[in-house]
Amino acid sequence: VLEESRKTALQFETAAEIARDISSSLDLDELLKKATDLIRSRFDFYHAAIFLKDVPGEFVVIREATGD
Repeated sequence: VLEESRKTALQFETAAEIARDISSSLDLDELLKKATDLIRSRFDFYHAAIFLKDVPGEFVVIREATGD
């Protein structure tokens, strides 16, 4: 239970840090790069990626990815 609480706290802390970056940057490419790097390093993931919907909303497209 304690480990799950720590994991949840880390997720909220990471989300808050990304939200702060959103409010301070208007460059989407820079923001997506920071977000994927932060998520990968904080959660010790091998790979992280962000997908965004295309303009018609039909497909999702990888916009940023990190890792080997």
